Amino acid sequence: MSQEKSLSKYNLNIVGVCTPYGVVLAVERDSVTHTTNSESKFHGILAINEKIIAVAIGTESEVPPLIEYAITKHNDGQSLGEIVIGLSNIMRVEKTNVELIFAGVTTDDVPELWYLTKLGEYNRVFYAAFGSERDRARYFLNVKYKPLLSLQDTKRLSLFTLRYAVGPRFQAKNIDVIEIPTTKIKMPSWGDLVPPEMSSLIHR
Repeated sequence: MSQEKSLSKYNLNIVGVCTPYGVVLAVERDSVTHTTNSESKFHGILAINEKIIAVAIGTESEVPPLIEYAITKHNDGQSLGEIVIGLSNIMRVEKTNVELIFAGVTTDDVPELWYLTKLGEYNRVFYAAFGSERDRARYFLNVKYKPLLSLQDTKRLSLFTLRYAVGPRFQAKNIDVIEIPTTKIKMPSWGDLVPPEMSSLIHR
């Protein structure tokens, strides 16, 4: 019988939004302590390079080999789409319990956002969300997403979505915001009012 052990774990929620001006990821890290007899969960934000970011939820044994594969194939010159298809094949064969979001800008200055499910299914999307509050986040994005947002407004939308999804748990100290811009000229901002707890995140 496996011994129970205390683990430090994150209740991770991720929102990714893609526009012609770049990709933004907003990540909530809600730290909790619990006791489990299962394998430790791996939740992480990992850089493939300065223009490609992966966010993963899975087990500590399953996630690192998938990220290593992505880095190796990127160094071999594969596109992000080709890397995602290769990962999908691995995940289907090995029946992994991993979810992945890949965000990046190609060498041709094209922003891309890819989502891989636990079943190895993949899609290139305009927005994505996973984590404990995914349904609320996806509902908000379905209503609010617009295809030609500036990068600043994309950042704003990502944070508003995350705040809507997690409710009172939203705290700036637990939020990471990652933006991967293209070199295109940004469109003017909506100029929406920003709640105080979000202003430091949007403008940093």
